[in-house]
Amino acid sequence: MTADIAAIVFSCREPRRVAEFWAHVLGRDVAATAGEESAAVLAQIPLFFRRAEAGSTNAGGVHLDLSTEDLDAEAARLRGLGATEVRRNQWHSTESVTFVDIEGNQFDLIAD
Repeated sequence: MTADIAAIVFSCREPRRVAEFWAHVLGRDVAATAGEESAAVLAQIPLFFRRAEAGSTNAGGVHLDLSTEDLDAEAARLRGLGATEVRRNQWHSTESVTFVDIEGNQFDLIAD
């Protein structure tokens, strides 16, 4: 028996705003049901965003790896959408860039 990822859930202060960021990153739309408490982006693996409990600091609790054929161009596009570049990484022959999104959730962009 195996398991697949069914969804990735973000706890955040502004679910709709963070969902809109990720919808732009992935070239998708925010689901029409989005509201102040929750939002979704229906991608190959759905992304769900829910309002964090008052006083919660769950930033960085979710981590995604994205891949691209043109690392520099895509990194520039992500910065333009509001992502903050944290560092460039080299692991053997694989180059990647670590970012944080507009609420501090970390993710990596990996060169194909």
